[in-house]
Amino acid sequence: MRSIFPGYYSLSEDNLNDLWDRAVLVLDTNVLLDFYRVSPETQSDLLRLVRYYAGHERLWIPYQVALEYHDNLYEVIFQQVKKYDDTLNLLTQFFNSITQKRNHPFLTDNYIRRIRNLMKDLEHYFESQKKKLKDSVGESALKDDIADIFDGHVGKGFTEQQLVDIYAQGKVRYSSNIPPGYEDKKKGEPEKYNDLVVWKEVLEYATEQQLPVFFVSSDTKKDWYLIQHGETICPQPALIKEFQQETNQTILMFTLERFLSLAKERNVVNIQDDSIKEVKVQDRKDNSIINTFSYFSNLKFDDDDLIKMCESLKEVSMHRLKKYEHRSVVDAEELGSTSSNLNESIIGDNQNGE
Repeated sequence: MRSIFPGYYSLSEDNLNDLWDRAVLVLDTNVLLDFYRVSPETQSDLLRLVRYYAGHERLWIPYQVALEYHDNLYEVIFQQVKKYDDTLNLLTQFFNSITQKRNHPFLTDNYIRRIRNLMKDLEHYFESQKKKLKDSVGESALKDDIADIFDGHVGKGFTEQQLVDIYAQGKVRYSSNIPPGYEDKKKGEPEKYNDLVVWKEVLEYATEQQLPVFFVSSDTKKDWYLIQHGETICPQPALIKEFQQETNQTILMFTLERFLSLAKERNVVNIQDDSIKEVKVQDRKDNSIINTFSYFSNLKFDDDDLIKMCESLKEVSMHRLKKYEHRSVVDAEELGSTSSNLNESIIGDNQNGE
């Protein structure tokens, strides 16, 4: 049964060890863009990891991924800039609320000055970080590092006719909900087929090179992963089976957080625990800064409690803005432990002791 339904079973320990020695690391577009969403410390860990695989000739990205990366890079940068503005606006509203005498009549002028100084410090910090982000729109160290590392490790892409054929296949596949990409069927053409193009490039590469693949992506929708009753079980078994049939090779699929965790466990490179925590996929719909403002603005404090709370708010805000986590993924809050074939996943952990 394992050979017929490979996507439902874990690999043996020996097979897993062999894959960690030979598999090529393939990154999806969202992972490349995540380099710009994390702190400098985590950037360093990510760069160290991809340099390792590049140095061992085990790093590759599809041409479609490289194209999407360049097309979306500046939008991601300016989204990060906007987050600083949005957070400062919220903190300003908070400050205005707590300094109104009718809300907090016993707040002394001395405490108001201290809170105002905190606000000035935050505003100065935000502006300095925004400047760094805006400067990265031009040439930046991170942009150059990524370009240098992936030089010679990018696919050649498909011809126009090959793309037309893939789009035609996509119409048929999407009508029957055959993964990947059918969750994007409402997008315009040809963008709705981008995931399928990436998948086809990975299939072609693994076939030509006759090598297994580690595919790392933050896309955890149901056209990539099997989801039952809100629980993410494993990568889509149909994808695992198609990959094996088309390439005669094995693919393991990971979130970035899970891949970093396993790379650390296996001593691939030195990775900080904080970096793993930072890239963990979470539902960004829970905006804790907004919730904090809404909650505290309706409460009454004595002076000491208020100033302690403001100082804590400063620490939390600076930490969150320094270490942005991943963008929102539907039903994926706890997906960090998921990987393909159930390998090295929640189920794989139980079976193989990983």
